[in-house]
Amino acid sequence: MPTTRSPCANERRLNFRRAAELAAMIRHNSPMTADIESVKTFFLALQGDICAALEALDGTARFSLERLPQPGGGFGQPRVLQDGSAIEKAAVQF
Repeated sequence: MPTTRSPCANERRLNFRRAAELAAMIRHNSPMTADIESVKTFFLALQGDICAALEALDGTARFSLERLPQPGGGFGQPRVLQDGSAIEKAAVQF
């Protein structure tokens, strides 16, 4: 009797194969340059989307925003939601 794999097992196998393909491409191609501004923009937008979704889910509470400068020009940007009607406390860090 043939065995069938679960959808999760098939998905894990495909993800592993894709990761291996990407790793091979990176090793064999010329050095990549990081586009820091694009990465920063992506993660700030993702943080905003996550916060907006949680605020909509809660319905009353809003995230506070604090920008924390770091040595070397970097920064941290924690956002915290407290005392909501459905969410007691949440944080989304970037």
